[in-house]
Amino acid sequence: MLIHEFPFEEQQFQTIQTQLADVIDYSKRLLLSIRALLNPPVAFQAHFADPVVGAALSLLLRACRRYRQVIALSELGQADGADVIGRSMFESFLTIAFVCREQVQLSRRNSSKPANQFGKELTREFRAKLYYTHSNLKKERFFENLRTVANAKHVAEEKLNERPGFVDSAIEDIGPEWSRAIKKENTCAGLSIQDLSHSLGVYDLYRTIYAQQSFRVHSADAGDYLKIADGNSQPSAHYQSDVAEIKAALWCATTMVHLAAQEFWVLLDMKSKSYSKEISLTNSPAVVREVFRMGV
Repeated sequence: MLIHEFPFEEQQFQTIQTQLADVIDYSKRLLLSIRALLNPPVAFQAHFADPVVGAALSLLLRACRRYRQVIALSELGQADGADVIGRSMFESFLTIAFVCREQVQLSRRNSSKPANQFGKELTREFRAKLYYTHSNLKKERFFENLRTVANAKHVAEEKLNERPGFVDSAIEDIGPEWSRAIKKENTCAGLSIQDLSHSLGVYDLYRTIYAQQSFRVHSADAGDYLKIADGNSQPSAHYQSDVAEIKAALWCATTMVHLAAQEFWVLLDMKSKSYSKEISLTNSPAVVREVFRMGV
């Protein structure tokens, strides 16, 4: 029993255990398989500071931690919280695909012309620099906005003065045009979430999974907790998430973490050919087959 259990939750927990036990067990097994896939790259990074592997590894670890949170929320019957995290997992998947893929051609969905690459070749190494720089510039943008708040100005200026040295070097490498582009957008590709989804060939996932999650995240709370029964014109209180909502939220998150793991494995398969003599970067074929076999 939870320390702070709300009305009707005990019955819902029993329903989840009865109807979603297999789904939740599958999710836990998938997470364990992906975790096993991460062990050799972690050891690899201790010996070789490969910026591409480092960026991809941090992104997949983030996706795995969030997936673990989604599983926990699903067991608690909180589809609304799982959707919020699942939405961020879609964004993590886009970033890991952008960094890991051998080639990327950026474009905007409503334009026939390629997006401006500012004279730079989008190698994996360059895209990793965009990711590292974007992560830090996002923090700077937050503190720049915070600096306009009188009571927070001093703290904001202190944080702005703490910029890591590698950021200046990375900004110099990517150039001022790319720096401006990624600072004003929500992705390290200098595009919107919609346009990056289009560029990576996953726009259908954007229209379905991400759009639905965004609707639930941004919709009014009142609507989520009211329900109109068939043949009844009066709404009634909706005390908890439906089992179908929980299952859908968990399925969306499972899709994202599985796709992210696949992107990561393709990168490792390529990198292992360069580093195999020094250290094993890939995991046993059995573990990799298990991750790919489970699918969604």
